[in-house]
Amino acid sequence: MLLRTCLAALVIGFPAVALAQPTPPPAPAAADPQWVSLFDGKTLKGWVVEPAAQKGQFSVRDGVVHVTGSPKGGWLRTDRKYGDFTLRYEVRYVSPDHTGNTGLILRSPEISISGRNWPGRGFEMEHRDMNNPRSMLPPEGNILALQPGAPTGRFSFDSEAAQRAYRPTGEWNQVEIIAHGNRMWTRLNGQWLAVAYNVAHPDGHLGFQAEDGEAEYRKLEILEHGPKTVTPDTWVKLFDGRRLAGLAADDPGRAGNAKIADGVLKFSGSGGWLRTERKYTNYVMRLEFRTLTPDADTGVYLRAPGGANDADGWPLGTAEAQIRHQANPPPTLAAGDRRWIGAILRRGGTDGPAVIDNSAVLSAYRGLGEWQEAVVTVEGRNVTVRLNGELIGEGGNVANPEGGYVGLQMGPGQVEFRTIEIKGQDVG
Repeated sequence: MLLRTCLAALVIGFPAVALAQPTPPPAPAAADPQWVSLFDGKTLKGWVVEPAAQKGQFSVRDGVVHVTGSPKGGWLRTDRKYGDFTLRYEVRYVSPDHTGNTGLILRSPEISISGRNWPGRGFEMEHRDMNNPRSMLPPEGNILALQPGAPTGRFSFDSEAAQRAYRPTGEWNQVEIIAHGNRMWTRLNGQWLAVAYNVAHPDGHLGFQAEDGEAEYRKLEILEHGPKTVTPDTWVKLFDGRRLAGLAADDPGRAGNAKIADGVLKFSGSGGWLRTERKYTNYVMRLEFRTLTPDADTGVYLRAPGGANDADGWPLGTAEAQIRHQANPPPTLAAGDRRWIGAILRRGGTDGPAVIDNSAVLSAYRGLGEWQEAVVTVEGRNVTVRLNGELIGEGGNVANPEGGYVGLQMGPGQVEFRTIEIKGQDVG
């Protein structure tokens, strides 16, 4: 996850007093947040074992933190609390019988004690050997609410991604956890796995459980977020009225079909597409657009693999959410008819279900020359399209769940955009 951070300068002033006082100089600008190592490779400095009687379950061996399971549990926690952060490290399971089972405790608000000396009222990212014979355990990378006093919220998990990402017993797995505001995201070996919404606690301790079997950790480092940190919940402008940022023509030879003038992006030639610089798995794209001619036709390519285009320069191996002028009365009532705005079209990718709400389309569409808002949401293998706040189209079995480019078709007719922005889980 590419994180772009900066902090505003902090200026410290003093209130006026009866006698004149020299004005103190402003404090220096705070440095950009930096990655900080949480493990020196030699000691457990900065970490605390809870309870102290379980200190034998945590040790440093050959430059890694070794965790041994225990019926009495316990955990190794940071000596301070953290709020908004990105944490990354590597973990592997070393029990020959595949019993390795531990977990990262996230934002524990207190050092409370449960039946196995773990804190309650917090959250945990599950870490376990996926070949563990206790198949009822939560999968690797899942986010759990810890008992007792577990906070409530919404939790989602992509088991398909977990199977793709997992590496066998004895191999190192790369882990990344983002906690920002009231949400958390987890990523394993580049694959996004879990999201927790409405997270109850703004900060808390971080730590690793001693549960079952043996596991090892290394390369632990943390980045505390600044006011402009970009997370999967941050809207990123791809067009701001003056220039494109993170969005460019896939084929430079067709770049002339898109031009910026008078604060808008104009499509006025058929062929080619603009695509994001980065690939995305789950995301939301928001467009403010208007159609200027009856043949105006564009669309959002949902997750294109890149590298394969048809004769018109449009990508193959993906699905498209249709954005176009909507004729009224419409020519047909079919959900898959490309003459409907909001229709989900397949371009050599996987087939799947599609739904179009004809009445919602005709109610929401504002006509030629009118500014309108389209919001396309892709989550897992599902897509929804909203037009001016109304749900008009849905689809399933969207291809390339591991990630693909998001793009805009340069089709026939004239279309203009004044806003193009995206938020979501990018994979580089």
